Amino acid sequence: MTDTSKHVITYGTGASTTVVHDLGRGRFRWQRSAGTSTTGSLTLAPLEVLAAAVSASDERVRFTVAEQNESGLTYELPSPVSLGWWLLNGEILPDEAVDAVRAVGAAVRRLHRTPPPPGFRTRPELVVELADWMDAGSGRAETQFFHSTTGERLGGLRWELLRDWAADVLAPAGPAVLTHGALVPNTVVASEDRARVELLTGTQLCLAPPAYDIGTFLADLAGMRSLVRFGVANGAPPLGDLTVLAGALLDGYGGSPDPETVGRVICVAYLDRLRGYTAHLGWTDFLLQELDRVAALIDSGGRDWENV
Repeated sequence: MTDTSKHVITYGTGASTTVVHDLGRGRFRWQRSAGTSTTGSLTLAPLEVLAAAVSASDERVRFTVAEQNESGLTYELPSPVSLGWWLLNGEILPDEAVDAVRAVGAAVRRLHRTPPPPGFRTRPELVVELADWMDAGSGRAETQFFHSTTGERLGGLRWELLRDWAADVLAPAGPAVLTHGALVPNTVVASEDRARVELLTGTQLCLAPPAYDIGTFLADLAGMRSLVRFGVANGAPPLGDLTVLAGALLDGYGGSPDPETVGRVICVAYLDRLRGYTAHLGWTDFLLQELDRVAALIDSGGRDWENV
């Protein structure tokens, strides 16, 4: 059968490439393939784990699992771009996304209350990779340079604290629940009127403290705020107060599951965000400023992320 869909956009980094086609009727096909700097492949969790995640969906928010094929992953979604893309490009203001993000918070709470399948023990892959990188400085030349620079910029005590906090995510003293594992604005895809929301789900599902999903989302908001500040300093227009989305997520979730652990996850996830940036986009001097922000985050235990 002839494919009559219309190409809309192609975008990506060294991590992945996404090609989007308009299917009509407000639906879009995303074809995502691994990038040149990605190790391994885009692999979905076991079927029973995917089914558990999908069961946490409701009429407003859906945990959407891709179809795996030779080219990577294929999703059918209600927009050609993510909520994060809309926000960073000024297509919508943060206040316009509050209701959708509040609904995401409620969906994540349902996911965390969903029993994981017996025998599922996968821990957060990104934290595992970060811990290995902190221990060995592994990776491409850019990340090895970033490793030494990070150590110099943070100092020994902060480095040890952050490594301990990563270990706590991987072996929590409290309960570990079924978590999305990649909850950030760029995995939230909403229809144009934001009445329907879908979460790209499946490749990072894991067991972690409830604070992991919340802290990861807040860390990404903090990173987006930093990019906005950098853009404004170079002549770009301001994009509004992204921190209102933190309040919306927590409101939908029912409050913070553990403020101390959420703060520590913010620190871990923020550094991992920078590590990924370096691995897939290369080094820039902007990262020196960002490492100073990581130091300030660690000093506050991540609790002062809105002001760093």
